[in-house]
Amino acid sequence: MRPVVKSKFDAMLEEAYSYTAHTLNQEEADVIRNIIENGLLLDWNNPVVTIVMEEAPAYFEGQKSLDEVTDIIQNRVQLYVDDRVLS
Repeated sequence: MRPVVKSKFDAMLEEAYSYTAHTLNQEEADVIRNIIENGLLLDWNNPVVTIVMEEAPAYFEGQKSLDEVTDIIQNRVQLYVDDRVLS
């Protein structure tokens, strides 16, 4: 990233942190920065991505713990995989 653009991006990222119920730690912020800087894209039509997008808000909104959400995601993905293998 060019320095001017990077400084604006950093400011926007810092501002975005204040809009979530969950305060991001440095590791989470680094993951977000890495995804954006490296152009990592997700296949939004992928059922696994859909499961994560459906379940993750419960963690970020403070409704469920990280362990609870990851257990739910793992169970749902396993059901999806099992269904694909058996069909």
